[in-house]
Amino acid sequence: MEYTVAFMHWGVEYKTKENSYQDAIAQELCDLGIDALIASHPHVIEPVDLLESGDGKHKMVCAYAIGNHLSNQRTEYMDGLVDGYSEDGMVVTLAIHRDKDGKITLEKADFTPTWVYHDKEPDDEYFILPLGHPEEVIEAAGLGNIEEDIEQSLERTNRIVGEGVKKIQEALPLEQ
Repeated sequence: MEYTVAFMHWGVEYKTKENSYQDAIAQELCDLGIDALIASHPHVIEPVDLLESGDGKHKMVCAYAIGNHLSNQRTEYMDGLVDGYSEDGMVVTLAIHRDKDGKITLEKADFTPTWVYHDKEPDDEYFILPLGHPEEVIEAAGLGNIEEDIEQSLERTNRIVGEGVKKIQEALPLEQ
């Protein structure tokens, strides 16, 4: 028995909600026994969910889109894109355990929000900041007054994935 993770490149650019095509394919992958689905493409975060197979015997962690991790798609450069969603990303970390009998269990699933910070001075650098503990990031980064931007990024991300993250974490551990 193994733990299978699929990666999809899908979705509609800049849409923070998955579409019916994504839902149908994700459900089919769950029904086929895929254990986790992580996806990207729309340059923004989309919801996460815990899907159940049609026969009720299998569950799959699904991250419909994990956003941008390093990009120059900032609101100041994008015509009509003023909400900051393209500056947000998410790192998915799955802790999988195999016992001595070979049984595999998803013990932990973390969804760490990230934010792409563009420091124009002095060297025009980009920083990917993990926002799991924003107070530590603000203190350690030394990148200027970014507290409001970090709070806004966290709010955007939590609004999209918060419910699904809670659903997944309450279901853990998941035996496969």
